[in-house]
Amino acid sequence: LLGKQTAQRVAVFVEGTPIADWTFTNKDKRGQRELTIPLEIIQKKVNDKAPPTLLFEFRPKFHSSPNYLKPSSTDMRPLGLALHSFKIRPVIAAAK
Repeated sequence: LLGKQTAQRVAVFVEGTPIADWTFTNKDKRGQRELTIPLEIIQKKVNDKAPPTLLFEFRPKFHSSPNYLKPSSTDMRPLGLALHSFKIRPVIAAAK
């Protein structure tokens, strides 16, 4: 979280579909987050030539630039989320 910010909300989209809303706070800003991608989104991207490629979007509600926090900085990039690692794993449904 940047400056005096106490929380950050991030909307997560996969292929333009809203999948999750994550909230980060001072006490829980580096914890793991999980989401489940509906099978129909993945199936739309499957073809015979290559594994599916999915577009993930992380849309933070707030952002600040390093310049805002430290006026002597020339860095004007809008920053709102730091992604430290990203893991995709299949979930196997239990047989019915």
